[in-house]
Amino acid sequence: EIKRGTSDNIIDYGYVGYVEESSELDSSFGNTILAGHNTNSVFHKLHYITPNTEIIIRTKKAVSKYLVYKKQIIYDILK
Repeated sequence: EIKRGTSDNIIDYGYVGYVEESSELDSSFGNTILAGHNTNSVFHKLHYITPNTEIIIRTKKAVSKYLVYKKQIIYDILK
């Protein structure tokens, strides 16, 4: 499930969030930025994704296709 925002209430509970300053999932304009932890419930197979991989997201309103432009791993600086 994809939720609006990237707060701890969303990301830490196993959801994918989208950055509120990016385009909404059903928008036909702009870029959508998704965020989530690299865990078994969210992005556990992220390491298989490479640039030019197509990602399909289905919502109640539409089916959207995205092309991966860039993959960036952000490390936890508290570790």
